[in-house]
Amino acid sequence: MKFPRVKKCPFCGGNATLFRNASSQRWSTSYYVRVRCEVCDSQGKTFRCDNDPADGNWETYECYQAICAWNMRAKEEEETNPNQS
Repeated sequence: MKFPRVKKCPFCGGNATLFRNASSQRWSTSYYVRVRCEVCDSQGKTFRCDNDPADGNWETYECYQAICAWNMRAKEEEETNPNQS
């Protein structure tokens, strides 16, 4: 799967990168990825991962989804879904 480049922040124009965090429960840890702006801290949609991407594998489907969600812009969404109001 070819990963798209992460677009600049639509709010401030700053650089944005993939970001991950973990949530630990008593018996397990869940990992989450999203794109976050390095300047204004705007964040995209969060996706749950089964494995920790910080272990060296950022090329997962969840990371791909996070980048695609961040890169989607309102005008592009209207063009792809012209029948939605």
